[in-house]
Amino acid sequence: MARRPPIPLVKQDRMVRILKFLISGIAQALFSLWPTLTDAQTPIQKLPNPPDYTSLEEFDLRRQKMNRIQMAVLTGWATGNLISGSIGWATTQGSESYFHIGNVGWNVVNLSIALPGLIRKPSSILACSDDFAGALKAQKNTQLVYVLNGGLDFAYLGTGLWLLQNAKHAQWMPHMQRGLGRTLVMQGSFLLVFDFANYLIHTLHGRRRLSPLEQHYRCRASASPGSLLLHF
Repeated sequence: MARRPPIPLVKQDRMVRILKFLISGIAQALFSLWPTLTDAQTPIQKLPNPPDYTSLEEFDLRRQKMNRIQMAVLTGWATGNLISGSIGWATTQGSESYFHIGNVGWNVVNLSIALPGLIRKPSSILACSDDFAGALKAQKNTQLVYVLNGGLDFAYLGTGLWLLQNAKHAQWMPHMQRGLGRTLVMQGSFLLVFDFANYLIHTLHGRRRLSPLEQHYRCRASASPGSLLLHF
């Protein structure tokens, strides 16, 4: 039986559409959170009591709402990839088919991570209304998650680039290596932008909303064993 010719690589216009989808998702998230990030705050030395400025519970609920918006962006990305990947898997061969198979598998995982965070409703996790240490710990943990994810994103990109390079002279399934390498590069690139943008958003939120409250709760937080100082 004659061997069918390999499917050509993705054309430039397809990559342009992917980049537009990526930029659109990040832009929508930033647009939704812009009022939170750009609120002008009263200087620390002129701050009124915390209830007149903002409460720790309000801060933590805003942090959780921001996480839900970010999970909505990830859900949209995963859903789009599952649809396009399933169609591509069924209609292509060679490295192109492996590329779509990789996208489907990758975004099944993305969706399993994003959906629980999207469905979960924000609720206060603080022990009490003036639990500064609890609010600070939750904020730091959120930032840490995106930092660790960013490190993984570089690993995805590096592995994908290695597979693409190795596929040029590989004797064992070069089409699979090329297709999965492209998957890792595309998905890793999206996640790197996604995680960096979300880390930046949460860091700015902490600086603008939580840092000014530190002076009101420093004594209480410092009195607790193992308390953390506020440094964003």
